[in-house]
Amino acid sequence: MSFLMSGLSYLQSSAARNLSLLFGVSLSVFVLIWPQHIARDLDQLEHGNLSLLMAFMCLLFVHGVGLRFRSRVMQWLISPLLLWPLATLLLFLTLQN
Repeated sequence: MSFLMSGLSYLQSSAARNLSLLFGVSLSVFVLIWPQHIARDLDQLEHGNLSLLMAFMCLLFVHGVGLRFRSRVMQWLISPLLLWPLATLLLFLTLQN
């Protein structure tokens, strides 16, 4: 149980927050500077995946700047356990289209 608690405390540490902020900034720079990697033409753009990717970028910024929610549900939703793998998955899904 102490291993689980130490793991959960790491997710709220400054190192995890810095990684979230770095991940969010790198995703936004990628989307803004190299949009041709996401879609060659606007007809090929998958808006659903890109919208979700941008929402996850915002959530990564929220976690990265240190906003802490009082609700346990929101703390789990805005945690790196969900954000990092889902944002990575959405990035790969967006790039494959």
